[in-house]
Amino acid sequence: MKIIMEKSNENIKLRPYSLRGTPFAWQDMRVMKIIRNHYGEEKRTTAIAIYQSLTELASLAGRGQGKHVSQFTAYLITIAEKSGKSVSTIKRYTKEFRDLQILVWEKRRNGKMNMSSMWKLLDYRGSYSEPTSPNNSKPNPSVHNSGLPTEEDRRKLYNKKERFNKLNNNDGLKSMKDIMDEYGKNK
Repeated sequence: MKIIMEKSNENIKLRPYSLRGTPFAWQDMRVMKIIRNHYGEEKRTTAIAIYQSLTELASLAGRGQGKHVSQFTAYLITIAEKSGKSVSTIKRYTKEFRDLQILVWEKRRNGKMNMSSMWKLLDYRGSYSEPTSPNNSKPNPSVHNSGLPTEEDRRKLYNKKERFNKLNNNDGLKSMKDIMDEYGKNK
């Protein structure tokens, strides 16, 4: 039995450790999870198709550099053709991706001529995971910019509360109920 196992192991070729030269579109599984959790059944396939097209374009941009890149240039029509969706659908979903903080882009112009937009797939941040309690007294290193509240944070919060209380203060103005009550008493 041992001899048979050794012979079969000799025939197995190990995978190369490098991905250079192999077709590959880098996708962060955590970002895919965000997309799957955010979109319902009808919109999920469209969102995944668009994200897959974006990662493919990023992979093509990085191919010339020999590494994975998250920044690339592309026209909306290029993304639409790769994903099989319309340009208006791409615009709508990319705005939602921006709100989910998984994508940003910059429109570029050369004089009056539109150039391809600069797209950037954002890194996954721990802040996408379960929301932390606002009363949490310990900093969470997996959450972006997490830390204990500073004196400046407390001061800002106090100022916000003070402004809110001023809005609720009517500064001598009477409510309609009070006016009606007084009008009824004067008769």
